[in-house]
Amino acid sequence: MKQKQLFVILVLLAAVFLAYGNSLKGQFIWDDKPLIAENPLLKDPNLWGKAFTVELYEGSRANYYRPLLTITFILNSLFLGSVPAGYHLVNILLHFLVGYLLCLLLEKITGSLSVSLVASLVFLIHPIHAQAVTYISGRADPLAAIFLLLSVFFYINAEMGRGKYGISLLCFMCALLAKETSVMLPVVLLGLDLLQGAQKKIKIKKELPFFLIAGLYCVLRLGQLNFSQGNPFLAKKGFALLQIGFFERFILFLKTLAIYIGSFFVPVHLHMERIISDEKIYHSYWAGIIFCCLLMGFVIRGMLKCDIRIRRAALFFLFWFFVWLLPQSAFVFPKIMAEHFLYLPSMSLCFMLAFWINIIERSLIKKLLLGTVLFYFAFLTWQQNKGWLDEMCFFKRTVYYAPTSIRARDSLAALYLQEGRYSDAELEYMKILDSRDKFAGQQGAQVVEAAALYNLGILYEKTGRPIEALAAYNSAVAINPKMEKAYNNVGLVYQQQGEVKRAEEFFKKAIELDGLFYQAMNNLAQLYAQENRLDEAIRLWNAALIVYPGYETAKKNIIIANKLINKD
Repeated sequence: MKQKQLFVILVLLAAVFLAYGNSLKGQFIWDDKPLIAENPLLKDPNLWGKAFTVELYEGSRANYYRPLLTITFILNSLFLGSVPAGYHLVNILLHFLVGYLLCLLLEKITGSLSVSLVASLVFLIHPIHAQAVTYISGRADPLAAIFLLLSVFFYINAEMGRGKYGISLLCFMCALLAKETSVMLPVVLLGLDLLQGAQKKIKIKKELPFFLIAGLYCVLRLGQLNFSQGNPFLAKKGFALLQIGFFERFILFLKTLAIYIGSFFVPVHLHMERIISDEKIYHSYWAGIIFCCLLMGFVIRGMLKCDIRIRRAALFFLFWFFVWLLPQSAFVFPKIMAEHFLYLPSMSLCFMLAFWINIIERSLIKKLLLGTVLFYFAFLTWQQNKGWLDEMCFFKRTVYYAPTSIRARDSLAALYLQEGRYSDAELEYMKILDSRDKFAGQQGAQVVEAAALYNLGILYEKTGRPIEALAAYNSAVAINPKMEKAYNNVGLVYQQQGEVKRAEEFFKKAIELDGLFYQAMNNLAQLYAQENRLDEAIRLWNAALIVYPGYETAKKNIIIANKLINKD
């Protein structure tokens, strides 16, 4: 028994590293920066307790509450340092653990190790999971999946009030702290009991605590742990609760279902920032859909010859697919979709594919088919990971497939600006501004538009175009009147042009908006120093030092100003 389990572990480990091993070279991408590289919770042990009291993106009002995810990032940093490779390694190991638990669960439900192992292998090497494995911030999906699979595993045949049942409940609570969609587990358990033919009284007793925990979680998330402004369903634009009706949502659901199924069997054109209205059902996806229909025909035919356990398992995993997909589908989020939404539902498709391979009678054909399928998915995963290795490659790919994504285009423009590729950066910022009507419905569109204008102002300054810079900054503050950095930069432009009074006015406005803006304090102080208003300048530099005691520029300027005063 131990040898069999060791064999399974080694095979699954080898598979996951063969498919995802090149992701270890990857950088921090996109949300990895605010969640990991720039997250103060990871750097200050005194702040670790805050992980359970704040939302994932603190102050963003995005309303993601995933403290367990933050805790894993903290532990990652503590034991493996702050380099990206350590986080990628943990992601791969967590994904492996999900695959191993899936194998154990499938074997327990079906009684077939061969079907279970093949399904787990397909799951572990599939490129559709790059958003959950290669993307460090996608860790919430495998983390939640581990606890959900453990919960189901211990729930099966567990007796009320006994240790295994208690572990199942505890794992469910941990899953809720990893990702919100875990709240659907009681529905999964209900379906499992129905298909197993459990007695009604036993079902109610076993399921009720799970539904009570899920209910309590929902109450807390709508109340004390609601970080959105008011009603979360109205505040989060992804829900589009009042704008899109049920029939339209149903049509969008069918479209996204076709894309999900097609891209699972023919995993090409994979990318971040899928905006449903812009998504296409490629010819390759239609090929995947046709293959899926044929596969289901073979599976149904094969099920008729199998024992009752396999048939029940097939029905359960069909139920599993829709239960985990629906909370993240177009019915709930009619404007967005994502490949990582398939992380749990894809287990059903992996099971169906493994069952089909297993029922092939000819051993040689079975082996050749299995080898082809595994090589096909592993190769595409290896290639897919290359698009995640550095930011420039990632954002270019994302913009190519999602040209109306303001986040991706803005991030690409910022990279160009950082590298001094001013013409490329200007082109990207202008595309954002030229397409503002398309972006209007996206969350944070106004913020990005103002940021694009602000960054254009910086670009114009760097390329010696002060008049255009002023126009860009003024347009930015017209959209976002609280953009203190834009006011500060306007002050600098006016100062360079010798318009001292106007420069002073804008520096003061920047400080008024942000009383901790020590750079603006320094700029205004230098303006005063140039006008020989040294006492006022020293007062501002001292104020800047209160905000930032290590501000060397202010310290040096105070010394110089005091020498000038004493000289006079």
